[in-house]
Amino acid sequence: MKSFKRVCAMLLAAVMVLGLAACGGGETQSAVTNDDLVGQNADVTNTGNITKSGYVADTVTVAFTSATSLSPWGTSNNTPGNYEVYECLYEEDITGAVIPILADKSRGGNNPDGVPGYDHEAGSLEYTVYIYDYIYDHAGNHVTADDVVFSYNYQHDNAVTSGWDVLQKVEALDDTTVRFTFTHELDGVGEWEQLFIYCFIVDEDSWNASPSHLLNEMIGTGPYAQLAYTSGASLTLVAYPGYWQKEELRPQVSQQNAGKIVYKFINEVATRVMAFKNDEIDISDDIDTINTYDFLETGEYGDKFNVWTYPAGLIYSMWLNCSEKSLCGDVNMRKAVYYAMDTDMLIALTGGTNLPVNSYSNNSNVDYDPSFDEIESYNSFHGPQEERKALVDQYLKAAGYNGEPLMFLYQSDMQDVVTAIINILGMYGITCDSRGTDHAGAASILEDPTQWDIEYGQWGGSYLVQKWAHAYDWANTTAGDHTVNYIYDQEWQDLLMLVQSKEGHTTENMLKWLQMMYDNAYGMNLFNSTKSIVYRDNLHFLYRNNKLIIIPGACEYHEVSGS
Repeated sequence: MKSFKRVCAMLLAAVMVLGLAACGGGETQSAVTNDDLVGQNADVTNTGNITKSGYVADTVTVAFTSATSLSPWGTSNNTPGNYEVYECLYEEDITGAVIPILADKSRGGNNPDGVPGYDHEAGSLEYTVYIYDYIYDHAGNHVTADDVVFSYNYQHDNAVTSGWDVLQKVEALDDTTVRFTFTHELDGVGEWEQLFIYCFIVDEDSWNASPSHLLNEMIGTGPYAQLAYTSGASLTLVAYPGYWQKEELRPQVSQQNAGKIVYKFINEVATRVMAFKNDEIDISDDIDTINTYDFLETGEYGDKFNVWTYPAGLIYSMWLNCSEKSLCGDVNMRKAVYYAMDTDMLIALTGGTNLPVNSYSNNSNVDYDPSFDEIESYNSFHGPQEERKALVDQYLKAAGYNGEPLMFLYQSDMQDVVTAIINILGMYGITCDSRGTDHAGAASILEDPTQWDIEYGQWGGSYLVQKWAHAYDWANTTAGDHTVNYIYDQEWQDLLMLVQSKEGHTTENMLKWLQMMYDNAYGMNLFNSTKSIVYRDNLHFLYRNNKLIIIPGACEYHEVSGS
């Protein structure tokens, strides 16, 4: 046991040195831990910070991932400026509250949830949505029900959607009334939201008049209009003076609290950090917490900027190939791998800022329950290494493992985490080869069960059950009779369908699904990540929508003395 401890200590020291070197610079410093981040600043997304002061910041510059197209289409669309320039029938804020935007909140409301702006009779396949009769876009075109029909049909027909296979027909009954017909009632968790808050409405005349069909320009109905765009460099928006909605009816997302919004396309975190120091940007999301030292209260730039750290909302997990063609087709082998996966060590080796886990869940989701973390499993095991090694050895012996290498498939941008995982498994006698690829390449390789044994993935969604479906729904495979990692378990699939329905979405059913996962070693959550937002100190309320996208115009600012 002493030699095992020495190997562990040596590995930990070696990988920590590599990790520090990868962060850049020759200076050695301790990693930021979660304890360091507690109380570093108040929750800037707290709606209690909304003052409606009327103060308008002159220009807000935001660092954003490079964009080569301004397309408004797609339910997973993350084009910069889309939520400022375009609008959907409804919006959902970060608390899950549904807010009518183009939908006329003075009409409708005859539906099981009492949401204004639409009517729906329980059991019916039809949903009738009403829109305001005074909506105009930035080209001066009157947006009517026909434009809603155009937008939905275009997005549906061009296959830039997810979860839209249930949409059967959209028709305009008059200028302000749209009837939607679906193949079944929208009774799944998050299903209604997927159809009504993820389609930007575009005026058909504006789309036809656009030389690029709105790929290189933006013409919407939102509170901001495009002023300038340079592909790969920047996008500039300006508060639109002729915004159609009446002042007293504008929700927070429709406010114009910045005169101008500039999106600078900066992919590299190091470049973003330097841009802050050079006063070139005001806000950046998606900053790894380890890169926030200089902007903390005690940092060199702490007098100009603040840092807010939050759970990123993703489940970072490890899959094993459950096919009989893989060594991991044996449940004992899967349990050996999962018990060998020391998540506390993994978090330490990858910077110390990710959140430890005890279950395949994430407490940032509204359907999370603390009882999920109380299930005794390899995911909740945090015992001493000697005890962990004894469990791993027991399962390896039962699996008849003789040291054959497992093929670890991963997307190339995940190499650092995968390297740490492979090193940890190696401590317990589990050998791995690795193969890096891109997203398309990984999808192709996964279809051949003889080509891989382990994969590392990330799953997102507003609800836990959506994350589970992303990873394990049979609909994700061409055959439709197994999961992507070759689980042919009809009972488990049926239970997944049940917890996704509004009726079956209960803590009891979710616990049953999780228990079956652990009993059969179908998957494991490795950690839940944290991300940080760095922002200038003149911002005191930061608005993020349900996709956690910052909407600069909906944020609130105040004048900083001496500025």
